[in-house]
Amino acid sequence: MQAIDDSVVLSIGEMQISQYIIDKNYDNFVKTGHGDTINASDKQAWFEAFLARLIVTAHARELGYEGREEVLDTVSKMERHMLTTLEGPFYKSLLQIDIPPSSIEKEKKDFHVSYYLIAARFESKAALHALLGVDFLDQNMSVQEARLSRLEGDAEHFFFEGQLCWPFEPYRNLASRLRTWDPEGGTSLIQSETINDISVALVRQRHVRQGSDPSSKQIENYIAHSKIRDTQLKRHRNLLSESSFRMHEAALSQLFIAIRDHPGEMSTVPFKAIKPFEDEPLFEFDMPTGHRSVCVGEYIRYFNEQFIRSLPRNEHALRRGVEGYVVSELDFIEAKSQKVDYEPQFIQNRINFTNAQILDVYEREHLFPKVIVEPAQVTAFYKKNRSRFTLVSKCQGRLLVFDKALSAEWAADMQTSTKEARAIAVEEITNYVVEIGKTIDAFNPLEPILLNAKEGDRIGPIPDHGRFLVFAKEENVESQVIPLKQVSDEISDELRRNEVERRSIQLGKSLVGKYNIIDNINYKEYGVNRPIFLRQKSE
Repeated sequence: MQAIDDSVVLSIGEMQISQYIIDKNYDNFVKTGHGDTINASDKQAWFEAFLARLIVTAHARELGYEGREEVLDTVSKMERHMLTTLEGPFYKSLLQIDIPPSSIEKEKKDFHVSYYLIAARFESKAALHALLGVDFLDQNMSVQEARLSRLEGDAEHFFFEGQLCWPFEPYRNLASRLRTWDPEGGTSLIQSETINDISVALVRQRHVRQGSDPSSKQIENYIAHSKIRDTQLKRHRNLLSESSFRMHEAALSQLFIAIRDHPGEMSTVPFKAIKPFEDEPLFEFDMPTGHRSVCVGEYIRYFNEQFIRSLPRNEHALRRGVEGYVVSELDFIEAKSQKVDYEPQFIQNRINFTNAQILDVYEREHLFPKVIVEPAQVTAFYKKNRSRFTLVSKCQGRLLVFDKALSAEWAADMQTSTKEARAIAVEEITNYVVEIGKTIDAFNPLEPILLNAKEGDRIGPIPDHGRFLVFAKEENVESQVIPLKQVSDEISDELRRNEVERRSIQLGKSLVGKYNIIDNINYKEYGVNRPIFLRQKSE
């Protein structure tokens, strides 16, 4: 884990704040919609508000809010998520990533080459034999193609037919074989087997594309992510095997039908959908503390509490989600045993998150109930900010279609030029229109984002029945004013939150005399002055 500056630069009574926490919150402020437009007065106002509310947090800590059940529960869920996620410190600790310059150059060369092929990926040679036959590799090309084509639409085995280009997902293990493929020899079968899977492909053509190289940073990020993911896949398979994981197939099928037929709000599964069979065992596995059986209800409670979740589109996705639960349980135990949660950066992130939860609970209990927003205030805000409620109702752009999630992610990255993004799309629809109430299913939840994005933005990737879509917005076509009735609750909530924040800042300033404050923040480094209320405290 990278070194951080966890030296204490601010003490408010017993509460200590490190340089890392100051920088993390300041960076989030700059990134969240401010960017290059931020000025000195904005910075000054942010520091005053941030420090005043830290004093309120210290006050809430003194009142025992750090030990409140809702705070402890939320922090515990965050800690578990951070210790088991692929981007978290545990998986990064499993692999020291060294990316030589030669690897970057190799990826740049691969970027300019695409292949037309038919491919599939299997979890083992046994799985390949079961679906394609034990004699598959010995058959002639026409038989191999016919057998592979039978898998069309099979998401579990990643069947694919079309142009495959960098980063060659999900057939990354075929990349080295593709580099040495000889197009002069005509269509040929290539295969590659790793500890995680085996991939086979019938390659027909190779195309060389023009265009500028992706940046070295983009490639480095991709290689690092791939190495961590490969480590995760290997570990995933080993843990399932070593823990004697066993699925109860009938319960799995019954659960998927319930999820499919009764989807809940916010990508949750309503308990009424599983009530008739919530106590049935869904899977079992061995833990260091003993054998464990997990019922349907327990798994759904876990699923609904995840910070990031999406309803499974098929039984295969549900199975992977269940396996992910098992792996995360075992990962969490090992991460704790290795004391990853004692790493300085993790400790500081936990302190920062805990402070935010303490402040949130305190403000909801002591400030929110006192704030009343009158209808006249809502109307005045609506009239003053009329342009904000004049929304784009129709826009136009290009719809880029991709077969691979990583290709779509790369194309959606604004560091990638539109020309480069278009070059790797398997399909492009020009003059594509997005209009309120008339978008395709995949776009429905994102309709407001698509309509209100800036001209020139690219939004995606958006999953759509095995494909991945990226919308490159070009121009707004029509706009409409949203009636006050439709946004009155939204305005009222915003006015209430703003007033709560204002009162919280005032409360913090009024409490400043109650605490011994030691302030060693280097304000000049941020281009601001020490807040007046702190200067008055020290005088």
